Amino acid sequence: MQDAKLSDALVTYVWGTGGRSWPSRDPEAVQIRFADDALDLVPRILAIFDLVDGAPPFWQTEDLATATDRIEGLVRDEHPELSDDAIRAIANQYSFTWKQTTSRLAELRAVCGRSVRSGPAMQRLGTLTTWSTNPTQPA
Repeated sequence: MQDAKLSDALVTYVWGTGGRSWPSRDPEAVQIRFADDALDLVPRILAIFDLVDGAPPFWQTEDLATATDRIEGLVRDEHPELSDDAIRAIANQYSFTWKQTTSRLAELRAVCGRSVRSGPAMQRLGTLTTWSTNPTQPA
């Protein structure tokens, strides 16, 4: 059975109240749209994103489409109550984050002058980009 309110809140969390053109993580948008219900909804949304954040990309074996499909499947399996729109919003946010991380990895490679794929440098990069995609907040 679908949870329409949670699904709608998740879409709002990712796209905001005005339907911004880039995905983010915006608990204030959920509070604005859902008022007191946000007290229940935001922790549930954060738990779903904890699941997503706990399944980082396999940098050496996955491309963007494969990683995004894996995340969609993971969330769909763990949260069958979510609508297709909510699953897609999560996937869009994940994909956007992947692109930001890849861009930062390219910057790191340029600074280091060599390939950086794993190890401490990649872990530091992961820490810097831990799915922080709110463009108003520094990563």
